[in-house]
Amino acid sequence: CNCHMHILLDSEIGTEIGVCDIGMDNGVISCITKAVTGRHAIFFKISTDYTGWMGDYFKGRTLFELKSFVFTK
Repeated sequence: CNCHMHILLDSEIGTEIGVCDIGMDNGVISCITKAVTGRHAIFFKISTDYTGWMGDYFKGRTLFELKSFVFTK
């Protein structure tokens, strides 16, 4: 489904460094993030714009499969 993958530093409520919009197609998704230095833990938090019965339909369901990720300079 359409959703947003928020990229956070160091905790589930950490500093957000970017957001990737995930669509219903297959392929490579890319987005721009803020520059970060040092060593950090990375957390991914998923959100959707679905509300009401449609939001309830997607609760507990697989929204997408993340096979791998990479940061490039």
